[in-house]
Amino acid sequence: MSANDSDNGAMVNASEKQLAANRANAKKSTGPKTPTGKALVALNSVAHGIYAISPVVAGVESSRDWNGYRMEMLASIAPQGMLEITLAERIILAAWRLRRVARYESEHLRSEQQAAQECVGKDWLHHLRQWDRDDGAEVVEQVSRCFKWWERWWPSVKLLAEGSHETEMDKQSAGVLLYLFREKLRVPDSAGDGGQQLDDPEQWTVGLLRQRISLLLEKHGKGRASLDSLLEKIKEDGVQARRDAEEVRQRFNEYRREHLLPDEAAIEKVMRYESHLARLFQRDLHELQRLQAMRQGQPVPAPVTIDVET
Repeated sequence: MSANDSDNGAMVNASEKQLAANRANAKKSTGPKTPTGKALVALNSVAHGIYAISPVVAGVESSRDWNGYRMEMLASIAPQGMLEITLAERIILAAWRLRRVARYESEHLRSEQQAAQECVGKDWLHHLRQWDRDDGAEVVEQVSRCFKWWERWWPSVKLLAEGSHETEMDKQSAGVLLYLFREKLRVPDSAGDGGQQLDDPEQWTVGLLRQRISLLLEKHGKGRASLDSLLEKIKEDGVQARRDAEEVRQRFNEYRREHLLPDEAAIEKVMRYESHLARLFQRDLHELQRLQAMRQGQPVPAPVTIDVET
């Protein structure tokens, strides 16, 4: 006997031993024990008809979600035989599409809510008669930022207006108020205070800040503005910023409340489609229940068929 014959015999013996071992191991497996597991295993090879065409919308729905949903539904319906499986597939597809209707409604409303800022902003621009602008969302952001800025520095404005000369003020607040007065007087940052480059004091007080502002007025006010009059205008700006923010917020809330439901055209479209799917679902479900009852030997009344002629 040649070496090759010896090797072939060893391979045959090894294969037979492996097959025997595989059969022995297979006998130890009891398979799934739960009704759900048994139903899933029984349908392992079901991949035909409706299921052959995936109903998943790419980029919106997940194939993994669909496969999991389908298998859970099949296990719940537990069809037997090709006819029951076909009806079960139709039922599952209709149910999946009904879920999509609910998702469409949610996404439609979410889109409407996200458009609130842009729509309110454009309406606000119309209110301000700024016809040349079309950046509604940015306008709403500007109004909000302006209000937050004034809300942060309003106490400093009041302190300058009502505080005593000896009242201490932090350096940041003093710098912001000097900036406000420069803006009102249209003084560039490069210009000195009253023609002088003055160093900041170690500790600001209301009196020192008023003196510094007076130097600005003497140099750049041209006699037409006083500290009190400019301060009053600054306070009016703050009050107006609050009013604008409150009105924009009110318009924003009104818009969101008015768009809690889809528009009439969308509602009608969704309701028609949902009713159509619900009829398909109920029809196939009832027919499957009849077939399953007949298979189990239960008495089943004849279906009622009505022919409608138009």
